[in-house]
Amino acid sequence: MNGMMGGMWRRIRSAAIVATLAVASFGIGSESRAQFGMFGMEAEMGDFLKPAVSTRMLKQYGDMLGLSEDQKRAAEELLAAYQGDFRDSVDRLKEVYQAMQEESQDTGEWEVYQEVLPNAMVKYMRKADGLNKVLLDDLKAVLTPAQLEQFPVFERALRRKSTFKMGFEGTQKIDLSEMITNLRLDAGSWGSVGPSVGQYEQEMDTVIVAHNKMVREMMDAMLKAMESGKGAMWENPEMMETMQKMQKDFEDNAKKFGEINDKYIRQVEGLLPEDKKGEFQREVQITKYPMVYKRSQASRYIETAEKLADLDAGQKEGLKGLKEAYLRDAESANTKWASVIDEVRSSQSGEGMGFGGGGIWMLRQNEKYIEAQTARKTLDTKTMESVKALLNEEQKKKMPSASKRPEFDFDLPLGTK
Repeated sequence: MNGMMGGMWRRIRSAAIVATLAVASFGIGSESRAQFGMFGMEAEMGDFLKPAVSTRMLKQYGDMLGLSEDQKRAAEELLAAYQGDFRDSVDRLKEVYQAMQEESQDTGEWEVYQEVLPNAMVKYMRKADGLNKVLLDDLKAVLTPAQLEQFPVFERALRRKSTFKMGFEGTQKIDLSEMITNLRLDAGSWGSVGPSVGQYEQEMDTVIVAHNKMVREMMDAMLKAMESGKGAMWENPEMMETMQKMQKDFEDNAKKFGEINDKYIRQVEGLLPEDKKGEFQREVQITKYPMVYKRSQASRYIETAEKLADLDAGQKEGLKGLKEAYLRDAESANTKWASVIDEVRSSQSGEGMGFGGGGIWMLRQNEKYIEAQTARKTLDTKTMESVKALLNEEQKKKMPSASKRPEFDFDLPLGTK
């Protein structure tokens, strides 16, 4: 990838992706434009195409508000309508995107992305924002006065959910309140942690409200510039100035999100019971460094071997030793890998933020990152070979291929491998 392409894709993956997706074909060759046309929208936007309120989220806050059975049924009906309307909006965006693809393929002209996508993206964002507002208003209508007093907690949660899916990275995108809720603390532990979580929600919400106001102003400026008829966005000095300012504002807000989360992560961790600290630390690690701390192929391989029914005592002892050694060595390799990611992120000045993994393009160009990633992969490969050496030929046939991706059972819940 040449310098111009690299710069373009860094902008696409920046926190200003909402605006810069509009110029997806600016300054890159036809082959890369075609790839973006085929894979760009869903690959780059990810959670941005999902409704902010899920069934699980509604149940969680419905229980907190103390909804009656009748209220729960009404809320579920409102949620179903909301999610249906959201899916319709996503489908409409996909139709627009497909039409752009077809036109560009038929004519060989890629300028259609530049001409159509900005308007479509802004309208989609406005529609999603409007659907969130309608849902909030409808839910308020079924609440009692006492429940309405507690409703701002749900509103803040919705703002966090809809904002953090816009492409921040590391601790910038952590919803600490949701993470603590998922720990399922008992009443006594929650009594210690709850006040800090409440302070966190208030402090984070102040920054989010200012951020969302900036986004709405940006969308208004984009539409105004596009409707002015002054040519392509990158030929419009006013629009480019707006986008550059937005980039800087996003970077500043991203730093604030990260600083708030870092502060309260440290604070909350010290208040958690000992039996929950490990789980909490693990969740923070996975969110900050998903490529490092996701469940590894070697871990899955060892677990598969441990479940073989015909293992003898020597094989079981050998697998136990391999597992202990792998966990120890992987922890060391992962710590080094994560530290390289921190180093690269701190030098990016915000350019690395974005959809598709938090600046992964820039990370993959870094020699230290490549070295750390390779070291972990080498450890995984070596471990799987050692496991295989413990097994007999019949047992080996029951093991998954090291080069084969895990198969998915489509009857299992989403996210289950």
